[in-house]
Amino acid sequence: MLKILQTNPVPLGGQIALGMPAQDIARDILANGTVYCIKNCVAEAPLDALRTQLFSYYADKPMTAISENNNRRLNYHSIEHGISRVQKTLHHFHAYVFNNIDALDKEIAPPVRGLFESMVMFYNQLTGQQHALTAPHADGHYFRPQIFQYPSGGGMFGAHQHPLKPQKIGMIAGLSKQGRDYQTGGGGFEMPDGSIVDTSLAQDIGD
Repeated sequence: MLKILQTNPVPLGGQIALGMPAQDIARDILANGTVYCIKNCVAEAPLDALRTQLFSYYADKPMTAISENNNRRLNYHSIEHGISRVQKTLHHFHAYVFNNIDALDKEIAPPVRGLFESMVMFYNQLTGQQHALTAPHADGHYFRPQIFQYPSGGGMFGAHQHPLKPQKIGMIAGLSKQGRDYQTGGGGFEMPDGSIVDTSLAQDIGD
């Protein structure tokens, strides 16, 4: 089942506010497998600016080989393709991975940090926890912020699943606008009964 909620957009780094208790949403997700699309979480203009800054910043940065992507303190970008090492499924996208936001240059660090701070605050609302974006959690886990750019005409990430623990709830933020940045495509989620919830027409930039 797909449920759509409306909220008011916040700037990067802002606290996303909902019209219902966040932990009610979390319980529905975990108990029923419900997919939520939260509309207008982050304002469109700063996301457009972030995307432009990201492409400009990494334009002259060498890519990291996929085999080297196990460095937990490395910020890198790479073309991920073929069979995913972790999910064991076909994929093809340009990955920007921020394992060490504190080490980013000053021109790109604020918007990247702002986006993921907003997401972490929202995650903490959902789960009732108080995790920090960049510090290890008490159980030794940590967040691994990533931005994926799917190339036109061939970008994809095949069906895969994540273990329930430790995060329990997954979050995806849309950074591109359908009809302007791409024409077709999106995500789908398999429900407990085997049906597929297609979010491609529901999710837009900032959701």
